Amino acid sequence: MPKKIDKLIIFFCSIILSLIFLKFENFVGVGSDYHPDSIHYLNFKLSFSDNNFFLFLKQLYGRGFYFWVKILNYNYYYIIAFNILFFALTNVIFFSFFKKNLNEFDFKSYLLLTAVILMPYKLHLSVHVLKETIIIFLFILIILKSNKYFKFIFFLMVLIFRKFSIVYLIVFLNIKKILFMTNL
Repeated sequence: MPKKIDKLIIFFCSIILSLIFLKFENFVGVGSDYHPDSIHYLNFKLSFSDNNFFLFLKQLYGRGFYFWVKILNYNYYYIIAFNILFFALTNVIFFSFFKKNLNEFDFKSYLLLTAVILMPYKLHLSVHVLKETIIIFLFILIILKSNKYFKFIFFLMVLIFRKFSIVYLIVFLNIKKILFMTNL
């Protein structure tokens, strides 16, 4: 039971923190029109072929966020709500990973976990109409989940959101080799 309570606390604190950060950014003048990409996603009406599945998949490759925005009816509030939800879920996954893999939570562990969860740039991305929050969520699932089939599915999803995300995978593989000193 305490593990679920910990996860719920992280989840709801992440949501509250995002909402506070959203209000703070609005207060200092960083509004919904701050990022040119945000305006583009909200205003660009991309049409997808619905009569040919393979053509639809080809059109979707690298344009997943356009499709996501279309599903949410170009509604700024829905998109932000889902970004905040993905941010909170990412933080729960981080927290679960830390809790599972650390025998003791010392001061350095708490400091590192807090830095990862409260990263201002991640918070900033979560309160804007940008695809990076979803991409971070999917990459965390790829990196931290052990099932190869899920990793493959999540990687395909990343490719849908960003065409050249294969470069990220190459970087992650090289970092893993460096960190674990395997096959250098």
